[in-house]
Amino acid sequence: MSDHKSPESCGNFPSVENSALLSQSAMFLKRAVWMILFAACPALAQIQPVTLKLVNGGTVVGRIISAKDQHLQVSLDLSGAAPVYTNVAWARLSQETLRELSTNRTAGPYAAIFLDPVVQQRSARAARRTTISPPPRLDRPEGGNLFASPVMLVLLLLVYGANIYAGWEIGAFRQWPPAVTALIAGVFPIIGPAMFLAIPTRRPAPEMPVEMPASTEEAPVFAEETTAGPVEQQAAKPAAPEVLVYPRGQFTFNRRFFETKFAGFLKLVPGEAERDKAIYVKSARGEYTGHRLSKVEPNELYLQIRKGNATEDVMIPFSEIFEVQVRPKDA
Repeated sequence: MSDHKSPESCGNFPSVENSALLSQSAMFLKRAVWMILFAACPALAQIQPVTLKLVNGGTVVGRIISAKDQHLQVSLDLSGAAPVYTNVAWARLSQETLRELSTNRTAGPYAAIFLDPVVQQRSARAARRTTISPPPRLDRPEGGNLFASPVMLVLLLLVYGANIYAGWEIGAFRQWPPAVTALIAGVFPIIGPAMFLAIPTRRPAPEMPVEMPASTEEAPVFAEETTAGPVEQQAAKPAAPEVLVYPRGQFTFNRRFFETKFAGFLKLVPGEAERDKAIYVKSARGEYTGHRLSKVEPNELYLQIRKGNATEDVMIPFSEIFEVQVRPKDA
């Protein structure tokens, strides 16, 4: 046998494993170079001088050193002289410069704060045609149908009744016959009550309390007759009953008046002076005769009258009383 060797076993040619290792090393080296270049881009960008435009129209040329909250630190480009550092406030930079700096990794976060918001122009929309349809409405009443409505008739009746009631109250207040004033108010609504309200209060003719003087005994009269006989003394006539009259206008009818003038009639059992006397009251509600006053309130009194064997208390307001009399029961 000869010691002849094949070409694959010779050491002059690389094997398959060595070729694969070389290709992987070349690919790793290529990726490392690209990563180094990508990382060095910001540093190279800062080394390059930039032109910063100011709001007032001026410019600052230099290299960006650092960015802070209030200002941007720049190294001025003075053509080989010693570097001079200056601080440029963010508010002094124009919007164009701020937009350029927003792409810078160091100054971008600060520049974005001072950028004005982008004004979005609204697209003009086509004018929509709006059709307004009239809503359903109720039919308007024709002439004369307004008074045919039940609600309107009830309202008119209420106003008419209130007008008559006002005429009655005004008549009692002005001391006119309430029935007459109510009738006039019914014939002439609103005008009638207003007329009686405008005229002064009707006051009866003043009458002072009348006291009848007691008659004196007549002197005995002696008459001579043809025949002698005893002379008899003529009997004395009894005194006329005393009547006290208190008309409205001369006296103010209130609680104090009746408590002072008619104190004896307020007792449960009238005294000797009031036992044979009665109280006569003339008012807008009618005429009443009673033997005592049950009670006297601030605005009215209660007169006790007899009806057969029973008694009844009648309430009479002070404003409706025209005259009060104290007279004997048999008068």
